[in-house]
Amino acid sequence: MGTNTAFAFRHWKSGMSQYLLNKLERRPYLDKIVCVRFTRGSQKLEYKNDFSDDIKEVEFLRSTFEVQEEPQKPIRRGFPPQKKQEIIKTLLSLMPGTRHAFWNNLPESICI
Repeated sequence: MGTNTAFAFRHWKSGMSQYLLNKLERRPYLDKIVCVRFTRGSQKLEYKNDFSDDIKEVEFLRSTFEVQEEPQKPIRRGFPPQKKQEIIKTLLSLMPGTRHAFWNNLPESICI
């Protein structure tokens, strides 16, 4: 599916069916889910709201939706270069040494 870098963001299209979501008795909310499982070839979301619960299944995708790899976004995601340099110049000397590599290696964005 591609590399896991700071620039590997994709334009995913939503295949969610509002009709199927509105029919659900209990909607799954992201802040309540503790475990999720997706199975290749299945269009169901399997999840748990508590580790001791049984797995619940939900169909939420349109029947016509096909999962395909989408093109990468053309914009690099990162930190504005001016802001990064300002932080490095001002605050790096105050930070513990373990944080230096993070700020020095932080990707910079092309757009501001």
